[in-house]
Amino acid sequence: MARESAQEFEHWLAEGGLRNMPLSDLFNGFTQYLLEGGVPIVRAYFGMSTRHPLIQAFDMTWEPDSALYHTQFDHTWRRRTAWTDSPLRHMIMEHLARMRRTLKGPQAVVDFPVLEELAERGFTDWYGAVSGFEADSILDQPGSLGMACSWSTDRPGGFSVENIALINRLFPIFAVSIKASVLPIITRTLLGAYIGTDAAQRVWSGATNRGSIERVEAAIFFSDLRGFTAFAEQASSELVMATLNRYFDSVGAAIVKEGGEILKFMGDGILATFAQPDANVCEQALRAARTAVHDVAALAAGSGEAAGNLDLGIALHKGEVLYGNVGTPERLDFTMIGPAVNEAARMEKLTKSLGCAILASDSFQAGLGESRRLLQPAGVHAISGLSAPRALYVVVLDDKAAA
Repeated sequence: MARESAQEFEHWLAEGGLRNMPLSDLFNGFTQYLLEGGVPIVRAYFGMSTRHPLIQAFDMTWEPDSALYHTQFDHTWRRRTAWTDSPLRHMIMEHLARMRRTLKGPQAVVDFPVLEELAERGFTDWYGAVSGFEADSILDQPGSLGMACSWSTDRPGGFSVENIALINRLFPIFAVSIKASVLPIITRTLLGAYIGTDAAQRVWSGATNRGSIERVEAAIFFSDLRGFTAFAEQASSELVMATLNRYFDSVGAAIVKEGGEILKFMGDGILATFAQPDANVCEQALRAARTAVHDVAALAAGSGEAAGNLDLGIALHKGEVLYGNVGTPERLDFTMIGPAVNEAARMEKLTKSLGCAILASDSFQAGLGESRRLLQPAGVHAISGLSAPRALYVVVLDDKAAA
């Protein structure tokens, strides 16, 4: 193969990583180049560990005349037999950067289940390579970052010395390209998991200066789990955390389904906003609140005796908020602040004394359309920190009662 074409491909790999080319395109391009370079690949595999709240790893498999096959794995994947008994995991645990197995003939070494399957399919040779993305990282440990590849052939005699040399020369460049392309994705995903999707996008786009704020008109959703303190004093720490996460699952799913953005988990409370352009944000927040109350009630009914005493209080408000960076120069928080947020938090405390699950402000009520029928006047109430009382409304949970 001409030196120039090899250099051009290396340049393509580098550019692909710099431009965040899709991983499937990089993997497919690498495989096609090896094929054009005379490597008789009949099966190519690419797997990668990552950092994601739900996905621990993913892989891709290439075979001729078939679409690239993708699989994602949750956080239990390291306990699965397919991984624990794989040659790639053996390489990682034994610190082997490269490993080869002849699958046919008197020199065959078929010592892993996947190699037995490949041998039965007529494959003659298997070659694997692994690469970590961090110094001294152990790829089999949770949170580690790295990748593993393998190539298989059915050619009699297997891969040639030249085939293996080409793979070894290009694999590190391929690994660097994959790392460059995937790290921004991982960073954005983690930002989204910890500070919210919209806030993560703003931070990633450059909103990183302390004091940089935007005024936003939004519907504010503030919830609190009543009875949780007493429950936490009685229950084990494991049960407390499990119950809290199930509660967050229920309320969070209702918020996200309606287009809301979860900004904060505060103890057993949730601060969320609905601020989508060209949407009736009050209608969205109202649907989310009613769904959350019903779902948490069902959750409590199916829990133990102590957890069954938990119920939800939600305040719904509409107003202008300040959205941006606050904190110290070294430790920033991208959040939503302002009088409207404080008012929603103080409104929620009135849900217990008024004996209701959801309490809405007059500004929120004014922002509703047809769903206004679900609100019943609860009188005018003084709210801590406000100079004037505010008219509040109780949200009806039963559609028939509101008809």
